[in-house]
Amino acid sequence: MGAVRAWMVRAGADDEREAVSLSENLTIAGWPEVGDLSGCKTQGDLKAELAKAYPRENPRVLGNWRGQLWRFRAVMSPGDLIVLRLKAGDIAIGCLTGDYRFRAEAAPGLRHVRAVTWKRTDVPRSELRADLRATLGSLLTVSELRRLDAVKRLTALATLRRISWSTRSLVPRMLAMSTSSLLEPERVRAATTRSRLVRRLCW
Repeated sequence: MGAVRAWMVRAGADDEREAVSLSENLTIAGWPEVGDLSGCKTQGDLKAELAKAYPRENPRVLGNWRGQLWRFRAVMSPGDLIVLRLKAGDIAIGCLTGDYRFRAEAAPGLRHVRAVTWKRTDVPRSELRADLRATLGSLLTVSELRRLDAVKRLTALATLRRISWSTRSLVPRMLAMSTSSLLEPERVRAATTRSRLVRRLCW
């Protein structure tokens, strides 16, 4: 398995795939007219499927769609991070756990899927520093987040940041403990350690 990558998969122009994505633990590509891509072993195969589904579409547009669907179908790997922008303003971060599947029984637009374990679905965009937040502005349905150490930073948000909400309540007590001259040295050291932990988790 190669290095972990981070991907943003949008939920549609009107976030129409958001609810199903979260409730069924999926990341979902659109393209409702496109059939099962399981048999597409090359980008040439995928190009043919797109041309069949959208015969009147501009070839340049089809080329762009081919790249996005190929990433979704064949490049994204289990273990990669998935980011979903939510209409409420938050983002969801998850871990890709499954290969491409086509759900013929699903409604159009909800058929191209991959399984995801969502780690957090309540990350305010304000928790992302401005440089990383700007990378989420792509209008592409499927785009890779390559820059700005995105994998490491998103992993921290998906895991350590969740813990920080429960540890943040310790801060007032730790501050009180660290200023008390009555504390034993062991307790002072413990308080200092916890304080460093909270600072690290609240990044």
